[in-house]
Amino acid sequence: MLREPIQRVMERLHASPTGLTTEDARRRLAEVGPNEPTRHRRGAVLRDLLYFLANPLVVILLIASIVSAVLGEPVTELRISNRMLTPTGDPMQ
Repeated sequence: MLREPIQRVMERLHASPTGLTTEDARRRLAEVGPNEPTRHRRGAVLRDLLYFLANPLVVILLIASIVSAVLGEPVTELRISNRMLTPTGDPMQ
């Protein structure tokens, strides 16, 4: 891991221990705009669910989870469900 003195990092980022001056804050606001949260797109949850279900491995795990639940194997069903729902990376790749 690279270690760099805090003073050098602050110089590189044009920052200071006391924060931005009023002038710097105004300049950055003019350059990049206000710091606002992104808006959620309508239908994004449904689209993400469809992407999730388009993965063949997810479908196989979902079927295996349902079969385990029907056969009365709750521990196996929970393990399969946990594996299916545990995030392992970017879902859009």
